[in-house]
Amino acid sequence: MNKNESNKNMELTEITDDLTGAADSSSYFTARGKAVKICISGITEFDRSENEILSINLSSRNITKEEARLRHFELFRRLRVQDKSFILKKIGTGFRGNDSMELCGLLEAATEYVVFVIDNAPDLGTFTLYGHQYCEGEILTKSLYAHDPIMPPTESYIPSILGQESKVPIGLVDIDAVKKGKIAQETGKNISNGCRIIVFDAITKKDTIEIIKTLYPIYKKVFWTGSLGIADGIAQYFFGSWQKHHFKIRTLKCLGFCASAYEIAKKQIALSSERGLQITEIDIDECIDGDEHTVINAVISKAKKQLSYGNVMVVPNVKKYSYHLEASKKIMEVISAVSKELCRENFDRLVVVGGETSQNIFSAINTNHLQLGLPLQAGVAQGTIIDGMLAGREFSLKGGSMGQADAIEKMLCRCEVYY
Repeated sequence: MNKNESNKNMELTEITDDLTGAADSSSYFTARGKAVKICISGITEFDRSENEILSINLSSRNITKEEARLRHFELFRRLRVQDKSFILKKIGTGFRGNDSMELCGLLEAATEYVVFVIDNAPDLGTFTLYGHQYCEGEILTKSLYAHDPIMPPTESYIPSILGQESKVPIGLVDIDAVKKGKIAQETGKNISNGCRIIVFDAITKKDTIEIIKTLYPIYKKVFWTGSLGIADGIAQYFFGSWQKHHFKIRTLKCLGFCASAYEIAKKQIALSSERGLQITEIDIDECIDGDEHTVINAVISKAKKQLSYGNVMVVPNVKKYSYHLEASKKIMEVISAVSKELCRENFDRLVVVGGETSQNIFSAINTNHLQLGLPLQAGVAQGTIIDGMLAGREFSLKGGSMGQADAIEKMLCRCEVYY
């Protein structure tokens, strides 16, 4: 653990743009023995126990740019920021949302603050080099995120991405400065030149730690911004090394939902299906062209029956309207309706794949807070539901693009995990 005694009373708050992002990034802190409470939205209560980390999800990835800006502006005004406050701004890997406007909202609300962007996740092959983002070794515009059905990236240079809607001056501290020990010097130059957003090259975990170690003692009013790598780096710097854990196979009854179009999510479901996971499909084309009410009732009836025998995953099936915005909206509407009914059933663990999907489900069952547990692998979280219809029951969440082939098996507790 970091020996600086002042860190003991630090009040760490994370702000995220989707729910799975809140869960997977905050898991780096629970892995170091820290308690983390997740707020499902920015309008819930922000109470926390002593030394508890608060992760606040604003679900701002798939809304209008102006609404994203406003949600972040208003959130900062609600936060009781003190000298001991430390703020982490989690953004999605691949810049698939409203990152620029979210940062604008924060900077407008906090005129004395600056943004430090350290966007890497070495465990997932994501890094920043000369300002460009690479994912799984591919430059962003050719990476797996280029196939995102809703927000495929068209630019890889982070200062340009963040400057598209913003007039905030943006600077860069490149890998040469990071490796040659000139981080503080180059950061100071950027701030002197009026930059309020500074992007840092970072390839390895050591790079991330070095940036944090160099700048945290100098700059206190900072929105530390990035994806999984910065969460890991901050957790390492303040709270020490990752504590590995062993998770045994458990016999649980699980209800799952997945609306992700990512190929890895489809492969994960296919693998678990081969190993006994029952699948209930929602015919989205029929919901749009035919009788939605009949489709929903049929899905609920089938899933209830399957749940009496074992684990169930509810997934949308869409062909005619594949990748249409109308279909995306209908999927969320139908999953909300189905989940509200199915969550009345008797089961032990809720398993959800996808940030927007999880947000819709927890909203449907009136859940406001989650107690985060230990991670199962990078990007795969679990914990306990605090309130709402499923208070006291377990959950496991992951983003659609996250996890290895056996991720859902791990979420269902059907294989041993050493992590």
